[in-house]
Amino acid sequence: LAAYKDMLAIDPTLIFISARAVIALMGVATVYIAYRIASEIFSSQRAGLLAAIFLAVSFYHLQLSQVTRHWMPALLFIMLAWWASLGIASRGGAKWYFAAGLFSGLAVGSNTAGAVAMIFPLGAHFLFQRRFLEKFKDVRMWLAIAVFIAVSAGAIALYPYGLTQGEAANASSGIVAAKLVLLKDKNFGQWLSFLGYYLKLLFKYETILLIFAVLGGAFSLR
Repeated sequence: LAAYKDMLAIDPTLIFISARAVIALMGVATVYIAYRIASEIFSSQRAGLLAAIFLAVSFYHLQLSQVTRHWMPALLFIMLAWWASLGIASRGGAKWYFAAGLFSGLAVGSNTAGAVAMIFPLGAHFLFQRRFLEKFKDVRMWLAIAVFIAVSAGAIALYPYGLTQGEAANASSGIVAAKLVLLKDKNFGQWLSFLGYYLKLLFKYETILLIFAVLGGAFSLR
């Protein structure tokens, strides 16, 4: 083991190549999942192929598929949570709730922004399952929430610094409080400026993708 550690310390190429290969495979997997999601939503393989093609040629997707960072794992788990949510909407089995909670929790484990993944299963549950008041009593919903919390908590316990992103705290004991202070200090104008900056980048680098997304969205409402 000591010799193996020394070898990697002298030449970490194997680690770098392996990590980039895993990220690239995750990028490929998201293209396939995009195909499955679009095919199921629109009941059309053609729609699925178009969604997969647009994602495969996306500037940001190609860029992030080559960089060993947390973005691609987070995207993969968010899309898997979305896929499981379609199962909740159309079939409603407990396994889909469990899978949605699991993937949403793993998305948080990859990046805390991945918590948005939980919007999909909750939306599918409240929009498609049973009468509204009965939905709060549905054990399957609470199963998804419990799994989500457990997996998220486990990920945070394993790597509490992931909450700080290098800007909030140097010790795990101050992470949550420091993050809340950062959020409190942001006014609405600053949030709009933040969103505007990234929307500008999106329009600059993903112009064609956005145009077809708008056209496709309008067509789907017909």
